[in-house]
Amino acid sequence: MTAARNYRRRTKEALIAEGVGQRRHGEGSLFQTTIRGEKVWRASRVVVDSHGVRKKVSGTGATPAQATERLAQNLERYRAEGGTKARPVRRRRTQTDTSGSQTFMDVANEWLEWRRNYSLPDKHKQPLSFQSANQYRLMFKNHLEEWGKRPISEYSTEDVRNFTYYRIQQKELSNSHERAIQGVVYQVFSFAVDRGYLPDDPARNLVMSPRTKKTRVSKVKGENLEKLAFVPDRIMAYLVQGKTQEDFLTVQGQPDIERYEAYKRFSTYEARWAMSALLAMRPAEVLGLTWDRITYLNYRGNDETKIPRVSIVQQLARDPNQEGLGTKLYLKDSAKTQAGERVLPLSEELIKILRNWQSIQKEWKQSREWRPYPHLENLVFTTKTGKPIRQQEDNAAWRALLANVFTGQDKLSEQIRSLRLYSLRHLAITRMLRAGVQLAIVSEIAGHSSVSLTHEVYGHLDITDRIEPLMKLADQTLRERT
Repeated sequence: MTAARNYRRRTKEALIAEGVGQRRHGEGSLFQTTIRGEKVWRASRVVVDSHGVRKKVSGTGATPAQATERLAQNLERYRAEGGTKARPVRRRRTQTDTSGSQTFMDVANEWLEWRRNYSLPDKHKQPLSFQSANQYRLMFKNHLEEWGKRPISEYSTEDVRNFTYYRIQQKELSNSHERAIQGVVYQVFSFAVDRGYLPDDPARNLVMSPRTKKTRVSKVKGENLEKLAFVPDRIMAYLVQGKTQEDFLTVQGQPDIERYEAYKRFSTYEARWAMSALLAMRPAEVLGLTWDRITYLNYRGNDETKIPRVSIVQQLARDPNQEGLGTKLYLKDSAKTQAGERVLPLSEELIKILRNWQSIQKEWKQSREWRPYPHLENLVFTTKTGKPIRQQEDNAAWRALLANVFTGQDKLSEQIRSLRLYSLRHLAITRMLRAGVQLAIVSEIAGHSSVSLTHEVYGHLDITDRIEPLMKLADQTLRERT
């Protein structure tokens, strides 16, 4: 029992002996309890707010009369303030749907729609995002659709137990996936009781599978990036500005016009690839970067406090529910995680690359074709028309870039051409660690939630004891271009 608040209800006989008597239906409850070591009386009553949700209002006093009077005052205040002060209680309905037309999947879809449009003032239950709702729909289709065809009133506790404990386990899903399915099934049945489709919850006494320790499967290990640490050097050397047709010759010594034209397209976006290769930025963070997040880019004074830097606090995201903006893309005002919001300094070479890109974009802005979306008009990386670069386009450009840089037919070249765009971030982190940058610093640069996460994913790398600043590494990568 806690010292702050200890509840101790009186029996019905004790209440009658105290002269309180039995209360009629709708009058609420009146009982004696202990708060901070003192015995007090508490009166409570359940009311229904404007949303149709039941809420509990209570009042406390030294005597039953004082508690009842305080309850009446709180009820008046509750009605005046719109019910925002009351404590939510579980909704229960006794009237059930006897039509038999509601299947489990019908109720599941109704529950999902309710979660999508949840708008009550409860900080613990926010409306589902579009992406989360899509994940639930995919779960329904893959795991619940066949089992959920029966009327929901026909499911017994044994039926639910057999499905959530045995049939799901036979699918050899991950522990988190199993628990997610079990949680949805239990929530749907609870929702059915609240809606009045069931008189009782068949999953009431069932518990979820125990949580097992999550073992992170590192894609970094699978990609064997230690042997591919040279890839950013080759890419940045390929993208260097100022190359001519003589730099792209065929076997016969003739200019390869096709490769040269491809180079001109890719080199235009040199800065775009450099942000991932040198700062380990995620693709969505690069595409969602705006010019106001890059400070002191064009400062040429001697003030050491005005260091050019980039603030990573947003990313380009997609919401199909957006209307009237011309696109479903928008700027999500947060990074992938809270730790992902970070400020990184820019090296001298990267500053030159960004300034060059800024001048290219300024020329595009003078064209009549420049028509950015009103809510995305300050993006750093855009198409020639000012439109945002979609992730599908970004991935396609990355694959084409690798195909033009690594043209060999050996297994290593084939492996490089199959690298994901996200691997450029992994390569940047790998190179930092191999260069001797401290693990804690790399973790902050990468925006990982903890140093242990960085160690868990990249701890297999052979890290030397050499300590070299990150800026020297970035400048060295760019200076060696020919």
